[in-house]
Amino acid sequence: MTKPTNPKIFITGIPTAGKSYLAKKIVKETGGFCLETDNLREELAKNHRYRKWAKFFEETDKLDYFDNDPEEQWRILDEQHEKLWPGVLEKIREYENGKIPLKSEIAAHLRKPLSKKRPIVFEGIGISPRFAQRDLDFPGVVLVGKSFEDVLENNRRKPRWGETEELIKKAAEAFWFTHRPHYITEAESCGYRVFEDADEAYREIVKMLKLK
Repeated sequence: MTKPTNPKIFITGIPTAGKSYLAKKIVKETGGFCLETDNLREELAKNHRYRKWAKFFEETDKLDYFDNDPEEQWRILDEQHEKLWPGVLEKIREYENGKIPLKSEIAAHLRKPLSKKRPIVFEGIGISPRFAQRDLDFPGVVLVGKSFEDVLENNRRKPRWGETEELIKKAAEAFWFTHRPHYITEAESCGYRVFEDADEAYREIVKMLKLK
């Protein structure tokens, strides 16, 4: 008997928009698996091909980065995503082919022992819609946040690009005013749904993947 294929979905969008929350909600409710692609950077940094870009924000003065005009900031970030994508895609393919860590398999069965559908969620800012359209044959959603105030507060709770108040504000401004329009434009041009609210996206994913 052919083993059932795991339904798959990717989640991308701006930092602070609720991507991790959404991925964890899907996994918890379904007994599925999640590959947080942003967490691959340490592994990718071991390969000389990816090291520069995997370590870019660790080894770059963030205030110097924010001194660039917004479009140059986006160009740099977009280039980082592009340079790392082959390594990220390789890990996505491993998950698609069933090479899921044993501890993840065990945790999934403990959460939902009788689950018949265990979706695989690929989550991270570096899954650009244009890469997904070209290389992935499963659906995805793009989260872009509800308001600048929410983005700023979420970044204060869990700072992404530096913990000083100055860096927290500059990063939030970049996420909302620069990254957000680019994600929206690219998502719409590639045919992916854009959501401001993670719970609304969850309801759509449940229907999209027929999880209930």
